[in-house]
Amino acid sequence: MENENEQIFLIDIGTRNCKAGLCGDTKPNIIIPTCLGKRNNQFYTTEDVEYDPTIEEIISPIEHGVIKDFNCFNIIIYKIFEMLGIQPEGQNLVLTEPSLNSIKNRQDLFGYMFETFKIENLFIANQALLSLYSTGKFTGIVVESGAGVTQIAPIFNTRVSTYAVNRIDFGGNELSEYLNRLL
Repeated sequence: MENENEQIFLIDIGTRNCKAGLCGDTKPNIIIPTCLGKRNNQFYTTEDVEYDPTIEEIISPIEHGVIKDFNCFNIIIYKIFEMLGIQPEGQNLVLTEPSLNSIKNRQDLFGYMFETFKIENLFIANQALLSLYSTGKFTGIVVESGAGVTQIAPIFNTRVSTYAVNRIDFGGNELSEYLNRLL
């Protein structure tokens, strides 16, 4: 970065929600659902999209922490930048990813961010590592369970021991579905 005073934005990509804001802030500026509603070939990104009876289709571009539909994901990222009140071109950005994310998914994400959004600088950070950093520690075991992924990640001196990471594609979404079936 040429200017040390430039802002760095962070987007925590989740299966259920994306959270975004400035790096260093104590909480996200925005939280947006990671799903789109489709009606008359128009896409909508609102918190109420799942409950809107006029929505013809609900599209979830992220499954188990992995981006499956980059075209719909792009709409969500544009909405995040719009809600933050900034243009994506030339921005410095940190994105999060779950442990053991595939190299192909990461490469695709880099490509889209640089080519589609014209991001200036991009860093993709491990979610478990950032969670540990938030406690002020650099060594520990992080257990995270989100909407689509549960991961246990041992971290020693800021390095994720990828050989020892345990990740299962099971989270709050599947748990909710299971409990609904029991009822």
